[in-house]
Amino acid sequence: MKFRKLLLITVLTASSVAFLSTTPKQAEATTIKDSSVEKITSNKNLTKQGYVLNVKDPSGKIYVGKADYKHGLKTSEPFKGKTINWKKIKNIKFRIEKMATAKKAAIFGAPQYFVASKDKKYSGWTTRSGLSYYFANTKAMKNVMKPLKIIIDRDSSSLKNAKNKKDFNLALKAAKKLPANQRKLVMQSLNQIKKDGNLENRSKNILLFEF
Repeated sequence: MKFRKLLLITVLTASSVAFLSTTPKQAEATTIKDSSVEKITSNKNLTKQGYVLNVKDPSGKIYVGKADYKHGLKTSEPFKGKTINWKKIKNIKFRIEKMATAKKAAIFGAPQYFVASKDKKYSGWTTRSGLSYYFANTKAMKNVMKPLKIIIDRDSSSLKNAKNKKDFNLALKAAKKLPANQRKLVMQSLNQIKKDGNLENRSKNILLFEF
């Protein structure tokens, strides 16, 4: 009886090994070359907003020097170069230069943004969670951001919702009181939200990078 059990175990083990050796690994089957993962493009609407962002704990490295800036324009993959801790440059303003998105619909992931300082001394790739509107924490801007956050925290951000519309109008009212150097961008962003009818298009609206 013991001999039969041992024989059965041996046969099953051999069969399993044979099956595994002829079956492709799932990880390998779904592996996609880096060149097909992301598509780097320009986004004029974001770039023309100018140097109005700062970095806050970016998902990628912040490089130092124009040579690394030029290299970063061509690839969103990390590369060797001189880097700096973002905390040392948190008061420097950045502009979006490029945007990287998945080439294939089957690939999921947040868009990445290549940002650079005005003198191109500092640059790097990060998701929007690593970026913030430069004036977001000023007292005047908080009156704009607070009602927007209330809308986003609800189940739906549709402006067809009466409560959402009321809060959105509060944000509009506060935006009109902003200093001139802030008002233009904020009003453009709010008008885009109004056109969209909701606050879902956060990847292409600098004001919504905060959320």
